[in-house]
Order: sequence, then C-alpha cells, then structure tokens
Amino acid sequence: MTVTMKEYGPWDRFMRFPAKLAKGLPPIAERAINNETKKIANALKNTIESGGAGGPPLTAGVTARKGHGIKLVDSHALANSIEIDPVAVGREGFVGIKNGVGHPTGISMTALATIHEFGTATIPPRPFLRPTLQKAGPAMVLGVIKIWNKMAARIW
Repeated sequence: MTVTMKEYGPWDRFMRFPAKLAKGLPPIAERAINNETKKIANALKNTIESGGAGGPPLTAGVTARKGHGIKLVDSHALANSIEIDPVAVGREGFVGIKNGVGHPTGISMTALATIHEFGTATIPPRPFLRPTLQKAGPAMVLGVIKIWNKMAARIW
C-alpha cells in the first residue's frame, strides 16, 4: 500500500506564522489591555461624577452645605484622582487612585476612597469601585478578546 500526500495551500506562510505570532502578540496585548483600561477609568469617573455610587442619599445638611445632592462630588478631586499607568511588556499597569495623591482637605485620596467604599462608624458606605468594576469587568474581557482576535488576524 502506498500513501501519497500532496501539499496545498500557503505552507511557507504557515511555517512563518509561529515566529510572527510570538513577535506580534505582546504589542497586541498591550494595546488591547490599555484600551480597556481607559474605559474602566472613564467608567469610574462617570460613576463618581454622575452620583451613581451606591448607598443612601446625602442628608439634608450635607446637601445644603454642598449646594447639591450628588454623592462623592465636592471638589471633583476624587474623580480627578483616577489615574492610568499603561501596561507594557515586562511592566504591570495600573488604574485607580495612587497613594500620595491628596484631597484639598489634607486627607489622602486613597483614604477618602476607602471611606466612601466601605463607610465608617458615622459615614455610610457609598461604594463606587466594586459596582463599577463588577459591571465593567466582563465587557473589558470581551473587549480585550475582540481586539486580540482582530490584531492576531492581521499577523496571519
């Protein structure tokens, strides 16, 4: 019995694909993750600025002092403190509030965010991080996969 094989298709291209893939995927992953990270940062800022944080409404006294009833918005410092450090090959990225960034009152923004997120003995929790990330997380994963697939197809 004799077996005969015939080659059809772009074999040279196929044989080069693994090397091209290894070279091309890290920048693709960076772009995909950084693109979605910007969306997460914007979603966090929007949750803060729109008053979309959880928890009870502000008391009448706080609303009168602030001149509005939007939770977490006083000086806009909390929303403005959301920062992004892009991901790069060999370096982790970051989205959130960095240590050392301060509120005009002197409290650190990370301490203020923690107070809002979890509350204290006298301040009810008004979470903005967890609900935003729970809502945006699945969309972020799908966004990364979509960009990854689109860019990987270009490598082929």
